[in-house]
Amino acid sequence: MKVEGFFSYDVFVGGLFGVKSFLFLVFILIFISSLYMWGFVILFRNAVVSRSKQMWILGFFSIFVSFLFHFLMLQSGFASEKPERVVWLSVLSLIFAIVIASYAANPLKKMISNWVAPLLGIIASATLPVFFSEVTSDIVKVGLENYKVGGSIQASIHKVDSGEKIKSGRLLLVTPQYVYLREGDSGYISISRNGNTYISVQ
Repeated sequence: MKVEGFFSYDVFVGGLFGVKSFLFLVFILIFISSLYMWGFVILFRNAVVSRSKQMWILGFFSIFVSFLFHFLMLQSGFASEKPERVVWLSVLSLIFAIVIASYAANPLKKMISNWVAPLLGIIASATLPVFFSEVTSDIVKVGLENYKVGGSIQASIHKVDSGEKIKSGRLLLVTPQYVYLREGDSGYISISRNGNTYISVQ
């Protein structure tokens, strides 16, 4: 919303469940990506603390998985001309992996008293999207496009009874009460959602 220059109040009221669900899926994506991209950090930390040979072997295998995953992601990034997405995801995943590794194989008492790592992790993971808002917005757009509820995909609003087109443009966001469209290069219009209209996504 910051990058596109609009704000929706109802998405935080009527659509709070949807926002939580979307953020939960993003968190799961980052968590899984951190295991693939930087899982060896967690395994090596565990190997050092527990002195386990099996963990060392898994750690070296995880390095191979990390290189392979980074290679595939970078290929996809360059193919879509958006390699900064991969860098953004990799850095955020590294932060997650470091925080998890700081707790690996530690006694419960020490884990509870060790508040420095999670605090730094929270600060880093919160500031990264803010300082790189353009990349963050681009990644959020991908999620909205996949769910067909925004992200600048082409859409039009029609009347239910006649099928007459009311407005068309790039769909920024669909909320419980409004549809946000951009017809030109700047500015936006908000159309109230009701039972008399429907959205056609191209």
